[in-house]
Amino acid sequence: MKKLTALILSVLLICSAATGLAEAVFTVTSQSAYVYPEKDTGAYFARVENTGDTGAYFGDGKLELFKGQNEKLTSVDYISSNPYGIWLEPGESTYVSEYLWGSELLRATVSDAKLSVAAGEYGYRYRKLPLEAEIEMPDGQAYENYVNVTFTNTTDEIIYGGAIVCALLDAGGKVIFVSTNSYDTIGVHPGSTITAKLYVDYDMALYFQTNNIEPARAEAVLYYDGQL
Repeated sequence: MKKLTALILSVLLICSAATGLAEAVFTVTSQSAYVYPEKDTGAYFARVENTGDTGAYFGDGKLELFKGQNEKLTSVDYISSNPYGIWLEPGESTYVSEYLWGSELLRATVSDAKLSVAAGEYGYRYRKLPLEAEIEMPDGQAYENYVNVTFTNTTDEIIYGGAIVCALLDAGGKVIFVSTNSYDTIGVHPGSTITAKLYVDYDMALYFQTNNIEPARAEAVLYYDGQL
């Protein structure tokens, strides 16, 4: 009987330890989904944070869009991070952007969106530097709109190639737009500064104007030297 009791206790301890294993949890902390008026296209943007207790690669995500009272509108598979397959430690975030298209979007209104992301088996561990970002979106027009992102190489090495990821936020901190600009053949020397103009496309800028969405500030990061 004592042996049986000891065996049961051992099994319970093993199960308790297993349930306490560390895991990564990818949580959407802010998102926006748009369908452009009289078009079958739109866009989805989000900030995703690792709210778990261990680091992991951002795996393929699945996006589901809904209309009305939780009626499924469409879904998109293989949603990736910007840049692709980024490693996130607990508390770190990345941005997601996805172009939407399909006949089911024509004259549809998105009532809700759900992005599910699992940990990936492989990806990249990037080095990163924070950037300065300035919004250039004059009132009353939708053609010439940009976010000017300035990068100063504060390291002691030439940085070749990278991905500039920029997010526009409204006054409440909600992510309303994400843009990524990659370059491969330019080397930025230590102490040098460059500015990149990231374009906010016409449909997006017009949607902001007609729906009274006002970009209040921008965040930008340079990801470089990605290692498998």
